[in-house]
Amino acid sequence: GIAEQYRPPLEYRDLLGRRLQRKPPATPLLDEQFLGIYSAIEEPRWRLAFGLLGVFGLRPAELGCCRVEQAALHVEGVKRNSSGCHPSRLVHGLDPAGAEGMADALLDQFRSLGQTALPHAAVAAFWSTRIQQHLVRHVPKWHQTLADARQSGQGHLTVYGTRHGFAFRGSQVYGLSARVLAALMGHTTAVHLRHYGQWAGDQEIAAAVRLARLRAGSTSLT
Repeated sequence: GIAEQYRPPLEYRDLLGRRLQRKPPATPLLDEQFLGIYSAIEEPRWRLAFGLLGVFGLRPAELGCCRVEQAALHVEGVKRNSSGCHPSRLVHGLDPAGAEGMADALLDQFRSLGQTALPHAAVAAFWSTRIQQHLVRHVPKWHQTLADARQSGQGHLTVYGTRHGFAFRGSQVYGLSARVLAALMGHTTAVHLRHYGQWAGDQEIAAAVRLARLRAGSTSLT
């Protein structure tokens, strides 16, 4: 029975306002960077956790609810939004360039020990924070990689960069479509294109232009 003027609005967008500047695309952790940090992690449990994030494109929260199923990872749906909980999925690993067989090696290690091979369980929401803290406190290579990325103009890197690196590797190295990558990563194609298909580094752009020019030249000759 509250009076109309005291009722909260049904739509809050006009009250919250709009961003003045567009948020820059998330920065992927590139294969060379990922492998360098992975090798620098001395503690085996944290090294395996970091490896699974990068090679299988997991959300940090999914580390505590995955298991090996044949030659892939079965990941339980943990992320929730307004439309409900994401379904479980089967994730196949994508070996980083120069580390062929890494996905199988990580699966073998995880298969033999299960969740005991990972750091002790935590509430799903805190996995990312715990991994970030371990890298900051115990892995100097992490600090160097972040500094190099800022200096080169690559962008700001976070632990979630392993997941963006998986998406980047899948499209640029393996040639997988956005539809297939979205299924592997557990979101829709629209979400994938909006959040995981925007970043392009200077070196990648230059290489793509060179290749396009070569193709154009060979076509004109014929």
